[in-house]
Amino acid sequence: HEKELVLPLLKALPQDQCVDTYGAPLLDSSALIHFSRLFIGNDSGLMHLSSALKTPTIALFGPSNEAIYGPFSLQVPSPHRTLRGEPFTGNVRQHISDTRNYMEALQVPPVWDVVKERWETLGKQ
Repeated sequence: HEKELVLPLLKALPQDQCVDTYGAPLLDSSALIHFSRLFIGNDSGLMHLSSALKTPTIALFGPSNEAIYGPFSLQVPSPHRTLRGEPFTGNVRQHISDTRNYMEALQVPPVWDVVKERWETLGKQ
């Protein structure tokens, strides 16, 4: 049901630069992430996979604590960045009665700034 939310983004991206792995085996996603120069995603299994594969990661956080659940790296400085729309409130588990969208406060401009910074840094490596 979430694919419908992503379709406008997939349609807006250059088709020769976008690979839709929705519903594909995890091994396919792993290979794509491993050979990617940058991963952008929410706090999810794929974000942790990206971190484990040492792919530079921009992790977007809602109600979970990025200090605990953020991408891990022994590299200094870390190739990963985390962003959230509002400060962590201690709400790690979202209850079914809580219909608030915890990602709503995360705006595009600060994410885009980090994407540009990471892309410029990665381009120099």
